[in-house]
Amino acid sequence: MIEKGNNYRLSCLKKCGMNSLSYLTISKDLSCFKGKWEGYIGYKESFKCAVVLGDPVVIKNDLQEAIRDFKKTCLSKNIHICFFLNTDFSKNTLIREGFKGLYVGQEAIVDLNKFSISGKHGWSIRSSINYAIRNKMVVEEYNQNDKKLSYVKDELCRITEEWCRIRKMNELTFAFGHVDFNNLEKGRYFICKHKGKIVGFITYFPIYGLNSYYLDLSRRGIAAPRGTIDYLTVKSFEVYSPASWRGNSFL
Repeated sequence: MIEKGNNYRLSCLKKCGMNSLSYLTISKDLSCFKGKWEGYIGYKESFKCAVVLGDPVVIKNDLQEAIRDFKKTCLSKNIHICFFLNTDFSKNTLIREGFKGLYVGQEAIVDLNKFSISGKHGWSIRSSINYAIRNKMVVEEYNQNDKKLSYVKDELCRITEEWCRIRKMNELTFAFGHVDFNNLEKGRYFICKHKGKIVGFITYFPIYGLNSYYLDLSRRGIAAPRGTIDYLTVKSFEVYSPASWRGNSFL
């Protein structure tokens, strides 16, 4: 069964969304495959191939059945299948079901209880942050419910356009979020200002099953001063960190 609504997906994410990319599967651009088991598989079909984003959003006990149902449905329609950016949660089950795996990298996980930029290993980040402080740059979280700050949406779109121009590429959206304040309402946006103008931003999305957040986008405009992304990252880490609740800092 294929379904495109978001309410069902959100309820499943809160129960079994364990992959860092799970939240992105609520995108309106992805289809949703469901079976008799609880949960769903988020995918996009292109050129007779169904590309699944991350792990299936199901509980562990239903994982094999979900993969088998999806495989059976796709094969009956002569549609090839590709599971993209999976973790150990589904790797072994996929291999048992006849899929072949290709290692593409390891996910970076930051334990904010231990995070620090002190010492010789953090000197370059400290240098960037000190530069940002001297230039009176400011990082703050954008409240999407504040209608007085509606101009921020236009500014983030402008920065995204500049970011793409810098890299001479179109915006990637399948395995990345994008500036969308309607469909990804649970995202958290941090903006960096210099001389009253927004020069960069980063976004986070929840990983409900792990009670964590995934840092998705980090972008700066053409005129962004040195240290913009470093400053955004460290200051946002302080917001999430238990150390910040005690009035401490990573610096």
